[in-house]
Amino acid sequence: MYTLEAILARESTLRTAEIEFSAAKLITLPQGICMIPMVGSLLQQLEIRYQGGTKVALPDFQRFSESLYRPEFERLVKGVDQFARYLSERGLVAYVEATFVSGSGGHATLMWENGSVVGGPGNCINLVLQRLGVVASGGSDEFATLNLGKCRSTKQWLTEDAAQPGACVPCQAIVCSPVQVRSCLPAVGRVTARGPRSRHPVHLSDRMC
Repeated sequence: MYTLEAILARESTLRTAEIEFSAAKLITLPQGICMIPMVGSLLQQLEIRYQGGTKVALPDFQRFSESLYRPEFERLVKGVDQFARYLSERGLVAYVEATFVSGSGGHATLMWENGSVVGGPGNCINLVLQRLGVVASGGSDEFATLNLGKCRSTKQWLTEDAAQPGACVPCQAIVCSPVQVRSCLPAVGRVTARGPRSRHPVHLSDRMC
């Protein structure tokens, strides 16, 4: 299983986030991109700041308030939206959610700039990364170029060695890139994934979109 809920932007755009929120951790990715994993402790702090309080005592286990953009998103709550709007005053900001289980799943994206939504909801992480200036390299797509398949869960990005360079996790239960997907899928036909975060079928053998 693979899950990711994160904000991505240029490093200069996210620089102050760690100062404002103790649970916000900047993960440095290739090509000048940084990521903030949206873990439970950060969602709790965002609810307190932007919603005047929270009823969540155990952020890793309890459900937060309703997502603003259902059914595309599951955790894009008001606090995340307000946080992204605040950060976007310094530059383009993207929020992404992705879930894949045994090669099937979906993902959703939203973008802000100057405090307003400027793109989405969408269902292609690679298109969002292109807008952030990521250039695919080495025969991989943008997702694999940033090594976003390195950790199987959002929380794993907070481990000490998660930010260190390394290869993508083998795609036994996770989708990292089109190249890996093609090597793992059976030779008969194409696999179509329709996840709760995507309104349209996703052909995993074609692209990470």
